[in-house]
Amino acid sequence: MRCFLNPRLFLYDDNTLPNGEPVGIFLRRERLVSKISLSVTVDEEHIGSTRQIATGLEKQGFVVERIVATAGAIFGSAELSMIDRLASFEGVQEVRPSRNYQLPPMSPNIPQ
Repeated sequence: MRCFLNPRLFLYDDNTLPNGEPVGIFLRRERLVSKISLSVTVDEEHIGSTRQIATGLEKQGFVVERIVATAGAIFGSAELSMIDRLASFEGVQEVRPSRNYQLPPMSPNIPQ
């Protein structure tokens, strides 16, 4: 029987835990948290208060990583279940998953 490593638990091939307990029972007891990267857009009326809005979102559990105050953008992460609460915060226009992009390494064979 092989053991697979998951960040939160160990599973065996037959979908049981090391103690033989079925996985479904364990997952109901264990609260799994799924944090995702989010982009928060501040509405035009509140762009001057972007830093204060970021502070308020932090109090709601949002982890602020970067603020672009002049554009009214706040980047960070939070639990998936918090998106509706963050979106209803005063001054927030939109909350959406962040998308990261990366250019290929510099190479004379790849146009930049």
